[in-house]
Amino acid sequence: MKRFLTFGVVFLLLAVLMPVRVYANSAGSPAMVIWSVNAPSDTELVFNYGDGSERTVEKSLRLWEKVWFLYEPEGVPQILTVWSAEKSFTITLPEGKSNGSFERVYTLDFEAETLTQNVSPMRAPLYMLLRIAFTLILECGFYYLVGYREKRSYVTFITVNLITQMFVNFVINGGSLDIFDDGTLLIYIGMELLVFIFEMIVLPLTVKEKKADWTLLWTFTANTVSMVIGGIALLFVPF
Repeated sequence: MKRFLTFGVVFLLLAVLMPVRVYANSAGSPAMVIWSVNAPSDTELVFNYGDGSERTVEKSLRLWEKVWFLYEPEGVPQILTVWSAEKSFTITLPEGKSNGSFERVYTLDFEAETLTQNVSPMRAPLYMLLRIAFTLILECGFYYLVGYREKRSYVTFITVNLITQMFVNFVINGGSLDIFDDGTLLIYIGMELLVFIFEMIVLPLTVKEKKADWTLLWTFTANTVSMVIGGIALLFVPF
């Protein structure tokens, strides 16, 4: 058991620390992100430039939210046209920064026909709690399927996951990281690997319902399943 645990920890540490050269292309971070809760699902946004040109921006549907991303704008757009089958209207874009760019995130109120820079302060904490709850349900459900039944085991599972997930979400949402920057994804992956290491050390030592080697195996599997399903879910849920 000790040899297996040591091998697992060393393997994960090497995966995190060993430098690997990777070549890849990236779309880069969006210049502007617009959120809306009350816009119809068929709503499209078109940026109108001073020279008469137009640009339709990429849209993503995330449960009850619609999100639009403007990448690498050519020039500074002046008018935003919002249209759907229900209605259409135009909004004069707010004054940009001194370099001609805009602030990153805006909220579109479809009913009031307004675009504001502010985002609800409850948005990030609410979605953070939803992500943590989803992780707890997913991993505790997995542990139940593989035979854990004792109440104290779940107290340990929930406590450890609350510590790790609150840490990860605080660094992403409460720290100085920009969730739209490419580097943030790499930091997130690194933190998830640290979560792997932490839980694979703590849970086999604290959960006594099954032998430590089985708990180690199921901890690794539960975190792998959670990371894969969670990564897929990020494509469809608000962040």
